[in-house]
Amino acid sequence: MLDFLNDLNGWTIALGTFPLLLAALEVGFRHGRRTSRHVPPDDRPQVGTVQGAVLGLLALLLGFSFAMAATRFEVRKQVVLDEANALGTAYLRTRLLPQPQRAEAAEKLREYTAVRVSGYRRGATAADVAATDRELVRLQGVLWELAGQALDRNPESEAAALFAESLNDVIDLHEKRVCSLENHVPPVIVLVLVVASAAALALTGYGGGLSGVRNVVPNGVAAVLVVVVLGLVIDLDRPGQGLIQIGQKSFTRLQAGMAN
Repeated sequence: MLDFLNDLNGWTIALGTFPLLLAALEVGFRHGRRTSRHVPPDDRPQVGTVQGAVLGLLALLLGFSFAMAATRFEVRKQVVLDEANALGTAYLRTRLLPQPQRAEAAEKLREYTAVRVSGYRRGATAADVAATDRELVRLQGVLWELAGQALDRNPESEAAALFAESLNDVIDLHEKRVCSLENHVPPVIVLVLVVASAAALALTGYGGGLSGVRNVVPNGVAAVLVVVVLGLVIDLDRPGQGLIQIGQKSFTRLQAGMAN
């Protein structure tokens, strides 16, 4: 039900949370000021204790979510390297194939790498990514057919078997990359972070209202820091959409090597 959050830019969500946090601070402050006369001085330290506990819980949730997003980011980086290495191995093994499969397979692998490089760019829409994946799957079918032709020509060929094995690795890593890109921090956690942030700052404002001090600068800094961390968590989780990108130098080096 919350999957639509995965389609939104992370910084859009984070910046959209900022007015909510400011509103929570103001509502909490006004409520605290209105009820201050009914709260005995001896009970006010308890409010500070609850406020500290909620802020600690928010920090824990932000840290846990950041760790989840960072782990997924590292997995995606490793898949990029593994996929580039598998393509490079397959390309080298085309030299062991007989003609005409040798030239055709090498050309299709160069085309595959070019599609893979051009398909990863900042701001690519879901439709763009899907179109790139369809083209890659089509090329996988062509390459697999070429491997089959080489094996049909000589079933005992160790070179053709090695090429088929490396091609199988390319196909497997393609699916692993697709799955890693779809493996987001659950949207419900993002929603909980937003709600917990608003609750924590509402309590902060409430404590200020009880004492009659607004604390504009500290509260504003707290709201900004929460928004920045929330934005970084979502940005890490959605490479290609925001500021944090997964480097594709392994593929660009591979493409340059194939051109030589």
